[in-house]
Amino acid sequence: MEPTTSPRPSPWDRSWDDVVDRFRAGTLCRSRWTHEAHLAVCRATLDEIPDVDAATAVLCERITAYNVVCALPPGRVACHVTITRYFVEAVDRSGVHDVEGLALHPWCDRRAPLRHWSRSALESAAARGAWLEPDVAPLPWRRH
Repeated sequence: MEPTTSPRPSPWDRSWDDVVDRFRAGTLCRSRWTHEAHLAVCRATLDEIPDVDAATAVLCERITAYNVVCALPPGRVACHVTITRYFVEAVDRSGVHDVEGLALHPWCDRRAPLRHWSRSALESAAARGAWLEPDVAPLPWRRH
């Protein structure tokens, strides 16, 4: 007879479910819209929509809608497409499913995009409005 083991508890914390739900409803307090919250929303979106292109499109729509609700200045309402796409790919390719693990993963660090793009490229209107290929170093999951 094999020893029985109790199932591992889900690494997904219920408080992240609340963050995701509030974000989607437009009721998440702006101070709670942290990098970790972005990762949680990204992970939840990928769990719902496993296709990276489709998940990126949905996430960009949802972030823009959230920014409208938060009354950001007009130039800051639209989702930053390059950064959003970067993190969708990083979360997807990392294979990590809990927010704490994602936050510790080097690809998901808040400063990780600066390893691949110059600051001027990331701050450009081109990068904000559409995918911009890296100008510093290739993405680690695309090196092959």
